[in-house]
Amino acid sequence: MTDSEIKLKVERAKDGDARAFGELYSFVAADAYRFSLWYIKDPHLAEDAVQDAALKAYKGIKNLKKAASFKSWFMSIVLSCSRDVLSEMKLTHNVSSPEEVLADLPYYDSYESGDVTRHLRKLDDKDRKIVLLSALGDFKSGEIASELGMTSVAVRSRLSRALRFLRTEMEKEQ
Repeated sequence: MTDSEIKLKVERAKDGDARAFGELYSFVAADAYRFSLWYIKDPHLAEDAVQDAALKAYKGIKNLKKAASFKSWFMSIVLSCSRDVLSEMKLTHNVSSPEEVLADLPYYDSYESGDVTRHLRKLDDKDRKIVLLSALGDFKSGEIASELGMTSVAVRSRLSRALRFLRTEMEKEQ
């Protein structure tokens, strides 16, 4: 979906067009589920979190100021709902098992099974979180910085370094 299509659908959704919102939701649903699954580590609870996020987004879309930011806005709602689910279930999460998430990524099939996961595990926890928040959550550096208690500059630097590392590691195996 192009930026202009997103803007048009957001404006229609703000005017109460449920179908336009449904099309926007369809555009981000798979990424939202993968992100929530990575965060929660339970498929059923991840589905619940994404459904809660969709309802909150539908009710709150009139408050979306920048239509082009729909995906990151929606993903921030998914993050909030995922946190709520974890709080309610008194679960904890970590980033050490991204296999289920990565298996669904389009580029994953281009590498031998487990290679991307193996390389991600070579990153420290903070770098792995930054890469996954950026890649799966479509979060901007400022949003990641706020989430992790860092500066935007530090996030961009660590993301660049981590992606360079991953690229180098994968190129070694080709």
